[in-house]
Amino acid sequence: GYLTRTTPDVGPVATSKQVDGVFWIQVAAYRTLEGGQSVKAQLESEGFSAELGTRAGSGLVILFAGPYASRGAASNASRRIDQLVHVRSKVTER
Repeated sequence: GYLTRTTPDVGPVATSKQVDGVFWIQVAAYRTLEGGQSVKAQLESEGFSAELGTRAGSGLVILFAGPYASRGAASNASRRIDQLVHVRSKVTER
């Protein structure tokens, strides 16, 4: 698979019966789990749902926020995250 979860499920994920697509925000990539955990905790303290995963073969730890039922909702949240943790996140569909 593309990503392997390193944390337990963070809540219910919308299914295809609920929405046409499920949108996530790719917040950032980190070389270490510790770097990702710090920002994940900051996002969660601000009310975001977040999860960490690893990209197969790269060793990078990827931080995602979501899921969101629409690209618009994810884009709005992405702008808030960018200001909060000083990153340039991007919306992805998974």
